[in-house]
Amino acid sequence: MSNVVALDRYRPATQPERLIIATIQRCSQYMEDRRKVTTRRYLTLNNAMSSVVRRALIDGRVGDIFVIHHGLTGLGIGTVRINAKGKLSAKWAFEE
Repeated sequence: MSNVVALDRYRPATQPERLIIATIQRCSQYMEDRRKVTTRRYLTLNNAMSSVVRRALIDGRVGDIFVIHHGLTGLGIGTVRINAKGKLSAKWAFEE
């Protein structure tokens, strides 16, 4: 008996491409903070929407803009903004 095992069995499965992209644009008085654009990739739109709203509530500051768009087409899906009172205002392309 041989201890040789086929390598295909242990090859990692390919993961699907994450085409939904969320970018975070900081609104700060310091230019180095404004230049930082954080990008996150998501597999589904449901995950992207819930994560962006959660991140806006937890880490967001007044004036921050969270933009969700498609990676291949560049189509804007929606934006989440934090206004001066600290409330979220979301605009989605499918609501119009």
